Amino acid sequence: MPLQSVVKFCVAASLVFLWGCGSKPSLSEYQCSAGDWYTVGQSDGLNGYGQSRLLAHQNACGPQGVVPDSKAYRQGWAQGIAQFCEPQKGYQRGVEGQAMSNACPQQHQAAFAQAYDEGRRLYMARYEVRQLESAIARAEKRIDSINTEVIQLASAQLADGLSPQDRIRLAANTQELLAEQQRLRRDLPAMRQDLDEAYGHLAFVETSTPRLLSSRRS
Repeated sequence: MPLQSVVKFCVAASLVFLWGCGSKPSLSEYQCSAGDWYTVGQSDGLNGYGQSRLLAHQNACGPQGVVPDSKAYRQGWAQGIAQFCEPQKGYQRGVEGQAMSNACPQQHQAAFAQAYDEGRRLYMARYEVRQLESAIARAEKRIDSINTEVIQLASAQLADGLSPQDRIRLAANTQELLAEQQRLRRDLPAMRQDLDEAYGHLAFVETSTPRLLSSRRS
């Protein structure tokens, strides 16, 4: 097969694959035929979907000749979204690092968003601590590994038959490693100070956020 034809075939196959992945129906055939649109709406609301999700269900059930009961769906959705938009759930969503949802009706949106922001503050404070802890651990591990590498290079320089050029190269590698190790040791005190400050900020966020008392630490 000519190269141009192969390319066209691969592109077409890729488009078909992507279309298939993107066109997964929102409901199964069984769910469409069951006709329990109140429960479908309630489930969508509980999961933070907007009412526009009904359009996806119409597309999913259309080939079967099933038309969603929009009234029952919206009644179920209203009950589900009211539970989803409780401030505590918004807070927990923020604590877990999930995206903010804009599906809440206007009467619930402000309280939900405020609680989400409180949870997000805690998530970010914990995230900063974890990042600094990981960075310090990596630096300390690298300092130790450099010691091992320097010893290996020193042993290599004692090998019989080593050319002067190779000795110079090994010596230069050793100096580079020692310089890297010195930089890491020089940076560690500032990193530890940043971590102490991050611990302090986390403690402040925890004590200044009442909802933390009923949330799960992570």
